[in-house]
Amino acid sequence: MNTHTTDYTDARNAFERIRRTYRTHPSASREFEKALETLVKTYDTAIHENRFVVGGATEILLCTWLRALGLRCEPRSDLRTDLHIENIAFSVKANYAHSSSVRLINVLGESEGATWNEPTLVLIGGEGLFYIDPGMTSLQEALRRRPDVLEIRTKAILALANTSWHLPLQIPRKPPKSTVPPRIASQDVAWAVLETIESQTLREHFPKMEAS
Repeated sequence: MNTHTTDYTDARNAFERIRRTYRTHPSASREFEKALETLVKTYDTAIHENRFVVGGATEILLCTWLRALGLRCEPRSDLRTDLHIENIAFSVKANYAHSSSVRLINVLGESEGATWNEPTLVLIGGEGLFYIDPGMTSLQEALRRRPDVLEIRTKAILALANTSWHLPLQIPRKPPKSTVPPRIASQDVAWAVLETIESQTLREHFPKMEAS
């Protein structure tokens, strides 16, 4: 499917299948919710590098959950889309902090005239999972172009709550700043590499990183 089409029938049908099936797999949905909560609590997105890891892990966990529901899903490496669900390219966005807007396209490196063309799944902390696409006329006025990003107002997405475009999953909110030292993604990756090679020396000298 060409994601730059104005016909979103197939994408909407895919979301309808998700909506029909997710309640019949309660254990998978509970695990998905718990996994997201652990992810958000463990990796504070106030640390810049953690934002990319949390975003990528969210996509992988979402895809895993969809597969548990019986849908076909594969991660994508496309710059504008994240998951291939039922052979349809979707973008995935997460707003755990419940900020006032959701970034749809980072315009840096793209044409200033870049437009939103992709069906999109949006996870909003404390609210649930939403489906949106550019064919929804109610969303067009909520789009806002800034010098480096094309974004949409969160309020416009929340207006879809309790409709067929919303799943009331327990999506976690970003917790308040913890007194416990935060985990840093690159540190965990580096330690995992040392464990993989069964390091005998470097692990003894591994630094304890402090977030700035």
